[in-house]
Amino acid sequence: MTRFRKTTAMVTLLMTLCLKSGSTEAADLSKNKGYGSNPYGSSYGNSGSNGSSFSGNWQGAYIGVNSGGGFGKASVNRISGVVGGLQGGYNWQSDRFVFGLEADGTISDVISRSVADTYRQNWMASGRGRAGYLIANNLMGYATGGIGIAATEYKSTTGSKSINAVGWVAGIGAEFQVDQHFSLRGEVLHYDLGRYTYPASTGPQSISATNNLLRIGGNYRF
Repeated sequence: MTRFRKTTAMVTLLMTLCLKSGSTEAADLSKNKGYGSNPYGSSYGNSGSNGSSFSGNWQGAYIGVNSGGGFGKASVNRISGVVGGLQGGYNWQSDRFVFGLEADGTISDVISRSVADTYRQNWMASGRGRAGYLIANNLMGYATGGIGIAATEYKSTTGSKSINAVGWVAGIGAEFQVDQHFSLRGEVLHYDLGRYTYPASTGPQSISATNNLLRIGGNYRF
């Protein structure tokens, strides 16, 4: 579990730094009333009240990368592993509120091993909506949810079986805009992949799988 403690610490540190930076900017904005008259600023390149070049515009298409770890359960067995992948989406902004759609694909090494049986999630993907709120011009907290899928594989002494398990996914995160194009983020996603029957060594077994992904990543906005 050492690698997951490290991943958790990285995600926590990133989100803490984002919140600290955003709180400082929010205080500056409140003091100077930078959000009251012109919430987005006039354009990129014009300095805000805290001297940054960010003007608070989050609207548009983006793509990005992510990496982290996953842990959860496949019935009574614990599963864990490393994950990493790509995401892309589009944001619409209305004042401090940001709404969007996002899709992601993740290569997964999440696995559970026993003496004779192995359960693995080879890749995962999701299509989700996002709803965010600008804590500061360059900091957004958000909630997300939608449909999740995982390519699962079960191997035992009696055979093997692959199933594309479909379920739901929900989570929360924070994203920090470095400039008008680049942003950093940390998020937690919970997957519930439903219940499916696999050929265990002791006979057919109905397995209900859940997975929690802790991810950090970066986006490029066009």
